[in-house]
Amino acid sequence: MKKSLLIAAAVVVALGANAQQARSKAGVKATGVVATQQLKDAKIEHRTAQRANGPVARRDMKRVVPANSAYYVRPVGTMYANWDNEGSGYIMPFIYSTPYYEVTWRNMSTATGTPSWGYKIFNSETETRDSLVSNERDLTVTYGYEYEDVPALMMGRVGPYELSGYSLKSGAAASSGVLSVINSQEPFGEDMASNLLCSAHYYGSSDRFGTQQYGWTYYSGAPGPDYNPDLPATDPNQDRSGYWFGRNWGGFNVIGTGFEKPNTPYVLNNVYMWVTALNVTEDVDLEARVYRLPDGLPQYCDSAAVVNPELLNDENLIATGRTTITTDMNEDGSPILKFDLFEYDPELGMEYEVTPEVDDAIIIVITGLDQDAIVGLSGLFTTDEEDEGIGEVTYIGHSESGVVTALEGINNFFTSGEMKCGNSIFIDASRPFLVYNFADETGEYTFPNEGGKYMYAGQYEGVNIYGGDQYGNTVAAADLYVSLEDDSELPEWLTVTVADDTQYGGVQAKVECAALPEGTTYREAKVKFSINGGRLIYTFKQGEGGQQPVVGDVDGNGRVDIADVNAVINMMLGRAEATEAGDVTGGGIDIADVNAIINIMLGK
Repeated sequence: MKKSLLIAAAVVVALGANAQQARSKAGVKATGVVATQQLKDAKIEHRTAQRANGPVARRDMKRVVPANSAYYVRPVGTMYANWDNEGSGYIMPFIYSTPYYEVTWRNMSTATGTPSWGYKIFNSETETRDSLVSNERDLTVTYGYEYEDVPALMMGRVGPYELSGYSLKSGAAASSGVLSVINSQEPFGEDMASNLLCSAHYYGSSDRFGTQQYGWTYYSGAPGPDYNPDLPATDPNQDRSGYWFGRNWGGFNVIGTGFEKPNTPYVLNNVYMWVTALNVTEDVDLEARVYRLPDGLPQYCDSAAVVNPELLNDENLIATGRTTITTDMNEDGSPILKFDLFEYDPELGMEYEVTPEVDDAIIIVITGLDQDAIVGLSGLFTTDEEDEGIGEVTYIGHSESGVVTALEGINNFFTSGEMKCGNSIFIDASRPFLVYNFADETGEYTFPNEGGKYMYAGQYEGVNIYGGDQYGNTVAAADLYVSLEDDSELPEWLTVTVADDTQYGGVQAKVECAALPEGTTYREAKVKFSINGGRLIYTFKQGEGGQQPVVGDVDGNGRVDIADVNAVINMMLGRAEATEAGDVTGGGIDIADVNAIINIMLGK
């Protein structure tokens, strides 16, 4: 059963040379032949990294951006996406974000001069795309539910450059990209839109410069050329040179991939891993665990590119996924493995399927790769060498009895300065959105002191909220949860009732406020309307004086509740320092102040 709501919407930015090319479906699959060929090159790097004490720290990173170039990278907190769960995709990936929320295109130019961004925004009134210019260093823009071209950047006389990768050199002609929405079925089509896979790294069938090739380098799994299946994998005479993880020289049996903190929350539906050169002698189970990283992803280029295994604990565990590799998959040779996500509830004593909301950096670790039944299995990572400033996203490590004991960035293994920015672990992620139906809605409203009903523009009752997803669904009242911003209950002086809006679509939230109590000059409530992966904050105010102290609000959080009662009691008993806010009635803190706060809570 599903524990939580699966509502989603997404905006995507195409990185293709033009819209038509980006929409050309490319049915690309990695094959065992490709992986075997690439193994030859991988061995050189593998043996360079091999030392008695394991990997060595990587050296200077290779420069990616040429001198005197106009250049920018994808917005932090967005994702790349272009494959579906059957391995079909497009020449270049798309940028996947959430409509109606700000994204920032980060200017990484090596050229000097005044920035000039050319970009377009859809005008819903004229149903045309307005051409705009910004001279800010970085471009921050809010896209709607329609598609737009990615911006073009000039740095002085250098450029233009668009995020397509065709050229970073001075004066190069810009290629055309597309910002699009999955729900519009462009550029993906209905079938692919519902199972698009995402990653934190550039992962396409071409590189950033538009070279149409397998953009991947073999890095793990298949046996070395002298592997003897009659010998145990751990035999010292066994050829294990083909392994980066699994049964290998360094005992690395864990792989992982990281995602930076998103710019808006998303729903994590499933985890996927694309493998090649598959050969198992019997059915085997693999496990994927998803952990939040409270401090974000470690950075490249230093010993910090290591995840502290103590962070991989139950407190940070978001979900566990499992998949079974069957012998039938050997015929395919390069399947995409789906890990269904579960969570264990100790109160229920059972597991249930989950679609968790993610609002932190995460790392996904996969274990079980060192089983004897796995004769051949290859994970892949990209040939892309881009440092987008989000940190290390590719990891290998050690585990014992399923417990991860070490996890470090793959770039610590490359002494040549080469960067490997991601492996073939993907997620199915939904990016839901909530917006106000009316464009001039401010998200704030001040009630008169006598209270009453909220009226939009003096004539429409209620806050009108709209939301959608890539499956063509719209948000309904039954989907919407109402609370304060910190997830606590609404104060008694404010009543919110949600119902489906039959006139404008979406949801109408009718709000009514009680009269302002005598002696109270101001109060407010930040109300959160939320679905799994999406939220909208509305501030309701009453009285005058802005953020002046609210009578009875002892702890200063903007409302009067049981926490304020407890705060005054602690002051009375000497457990906390007495404050002016705690002396509600004047004349010292005593039981009268406790009673006064309770009366304020009850609206008396």
